[in-house]
Order: sequence, then C-alpha cells, then structure tokens
Amino acid sequence: LNAPDFDSRALERSLGISKTQLFRKLKQLTGYSAANYIRHIRLMKAAELLQTTELPIREVAERVGFNELSYFSNSFMAEFKTSATEWRKMQKMKQ
Repeated sequence: LNAPDFDSRALERSLGISKTQLFRKLKQLTGYSAANYIRHIRLMKAAELLQTTELPIREVAERVGFNELSYFSNSFMAEFKTSATEWRKMQKMKQ
C-alpha cells in the first residue's frame, strides 16, 4: 500500500475479482468503498509511524503512499479529527 499508484484497480487485479465484486464485498465487510478502504489502511499505517518513529510528517505521508502533503493532511484530519502533528503529540503524552 505504500505505492501511490496502488488503487482499487490494482486491488481488483491482485485479488482476481471484478470491480463490482470488490465493491460489494468490501462494503459488506468494512463499510468502505475500495478507494476509501485503501486510504483508511494508509492512514492507519501513518498513525502507527507517527507514534513509533520520529520521521517528518512529509516522509510518513510519502511512505504510506500519499504524493501530496495537503491531501494527506486533509485525509488525516478527516479520519482522526486532528492534525498529524497534534495526533503525534497526544500519542507521546500517553506514553
């Protein structure tokens, strides 16, 4: 998932199922569309990296497959209701 070009089509191909099958199965199991599920997994990995490393946020974003820092920031905010910087600070305070 760290490849920015890994998308729902790549997931379809890797699983050997059609777009419709993928959509139905993922929606049933996770409540997400394929694109949203991939983004969710990327963001969960980013949260893990923010908690366990001191990597700059830009590098974390790139490592999990986001080419644009602004898109990563907006997606992170939508997922976690806080910025990546603030999330990292809160996680450090919990330890």
